[in-house]
Amino acid sequence: MLKERFPQPPSPELISKFAAKVAKSSGDVRLDKLLTEAVVRDVLARADGVIDAPDDLVLHAKVMAFVQAVEDLGMYPWEVDRVINVAERAAEDAGVHLTKRFDH
Repeated sequence: MLKERFPQPPSPELISKFAAKVAKSSGDVRLDKLLTEAVVRDVLARADGVIDAPDDLVLHAKVMAFVQAVEDLGMYPWEVDRVINVAERAAEDAGVHLTKRFDH
C-alpha cells in the first residue's frame, strides 16, 4: 500500500509529512514522527531492518501507516478487502497461520 502511496523514489519530504500525519492520528504517545519515518522507510525498502522499538509499537506504526495510505489513496472498501485477502494468502503461503480470535 505504501508503494502505491508514494512516487518512486519517494522523497524524504513526502515521507516526513506522511509520518507526521500518521504519528498525530495514532493516539499512542509512544509513536512519534521519527519512529514512523523509520518504519515507513523500512517498508518501502522491503527491508527487514532492526528498528529500536517494541514489536507492538512497530506493528502499530505499520497498521496506522496502512490506514493512512488507504485514506490518502481514497480506496473503496472492496479494494481494501482485496488487499487484505492477498496479504492473508501471502502470509499463509509463507507458513504464517492466521487465526481468528474473539475475546469477550
